[in-house]
Amino acid sequence: MTAATAPARAARRPGPAWRIVTGLAVTNLRKMARTPIVIIMAMAYPVGIYVLFSAVFTQPYPGGLTHAAYSLPSMVVIGLMSNCLFNLSVDVTSEREEGLLKRLALLPCPAWAFLTGKIVSAAIITALCTAALILTGGLVMGVPLPTSPASWGLILLTCLLTIAYCAALGIALGRTLRSAQVTLGVVLPIFIIVPFVSGIFLPMSMLPGWLVTGASILPVRWSAQLLRQGFLPDALKAGEQGGSWQTATGLAMVACWVLIGLLWAIIASRRDTFDR
Repeated sequence: MTAATAPARAARRPGPAWRIVTGLAVTNLRKMARTPIVIIMAMAYPVGIYVLFSAVFTQPYPGGLTHAAYSLPSMVVIGLMSNCLFNLSVDVTSEREEGLLKRLALLPCPAWAFLTGKIVSAAIITALCTAALILTGGLVMGVPLPTSPASWGLILLTCLLTIAYCAALGIALGRTLRSAQVTLGVVLPIFIIVPFVSGIFLPMSMLPGWLVTGASILPVRWSAQLLRQGFLPDALKAGEQGGSWQTATGLAMVACWVLIGLLWAIIASRRDTFDR
């Protein structure tokens, strides 16, 4: 009996964590590939907004900088938020409602691996969206792209940290809110209002002081400022709050929000009994 049950137990044992996460991420990407409109819209929305705004706002910024060049960092942030916060939170809540996590509990696959796989697939789509924005800016809109390795390093680091906190907050909201409709009602105002008060659509210098102070608590303001430092000429730091890029402060704030998002996501997942 012992010899007969040992192979069965070994067969039920899950494989390495990285293999499970990779398999789930590939499954999520294949699921999205069956409905290409999802991937197309994930990339078309930020690119479309970027091209539209660049065509409408033609007045140059200080130093002769075009709107296409100035708004490129902001549109990158919009793309990161759209795919890793907005879409991910609604997707997680929808799958909870459908009982997917409840069925997953019957398999030798931990829930954290399922959520990590979703984050990885969302990060891949986000990377494609970011690349599409940068290529559109450089090849179509004539935006001069950075040539310094340090600038590209800062851009990459900021994008990774932004993906991390947006995905963590998306998972947390998806596990906290009870339905996809409620999640949409909560996340949509966040997605619209936070960029406006964080210097995405309007320069921070145009916002009242109390609003700038409030937005400085949020990570989106710092993600946008760090990306402006990476993409824009150094002379434009004079137009930022305090007359500098505040690189250390920005990275510290974004990193803090990564930790906040992760803690919230872990607590929300452990307390969530909806799918058990």
